Amino acid sequence: MRRYLVVVRAGDKSLHLDWLKNGVRNFDLFVSYYGQESGQFHEQAEYYEVTPGLKWPSLAQIFFQQRDLLLRYKACWFPDDDLQTDCQTINAMFALFEQYELWLAQPALGAGSHVAHWITTAIPGNRLRFTDFVEVMCPLIERDSLGIIGPSFSESTSGWGLDFLWPYLLHYPKNRIAILDETPVLHTRAARSGPFYQRCAELGVDPWAEIQTVAQKYGFEPWRMSVYDTIPKPATPDTAAERV
Repeated sequence: MRRYLVVVRAGDKSLHLDWLKNGVRNFDLFVSYYGQESGQFHEQAEYYEVTPGLKWPSLAQIFFQQRDLLLRYKACWFPDDDLQTDCQTINAMFALFEQYELWLAQPALGAGSHVAHWITTAIPGNRLRFTDFVEVMCPLIERDSLGIIGPSFSESTSGWGLDFLWPYLLHYPKNRIAILDETPVLHTRAARSGPFYQRCAELGVDPWAEIQTVAQKYGFEPWRMSVYDTIPKPATPDTAAERV
């Protein structure tokens, strides 16, 4: 058992096999498969299941049924399967997360990514930014915090609204939630595209309405996205010379 866990909802076009390349991983892999090929991706995973449906209801089921397994790990990452990255970057992401004793974070979205929220765009020269927002696309959650916010996975069928709920449940700490600029990933799928929106339509799920429903239930203001502080990358001899 490794120190960290990556839990991916993987379809037939999932990019997660690239996440295992370019390094010796410090994380185990849990594949929750929703595609059409029986046994697809089974051999590469420490844990494997076949479950149709949307991401967050399936992750809620995993949390409630396998909570003890998830909480054995120091932190769990729940990325979408259309993110391009590699083992070295994921290893560094987990290390940065633990170095700053974060509760909730996500890798920033690097150059060329399709971006839905301005705050998630990678800022060159930064290590990280302390924020009050982490997108449902790829949250990284520390063990104790997962115990607090994991039950909320079932609050939104689409997942929309959860990214505003989680900082609220953690009481908006000023230095425990972050966007990790130093370990960006590439978001390859254009906004408002892919099977997610078709499936929501089939189920009669309105993601925009779910944001309001979650906000009204808990009594918080949605669309809160603040940057509290920025941690720059350490100066190197070259960059120090440039400033002289």
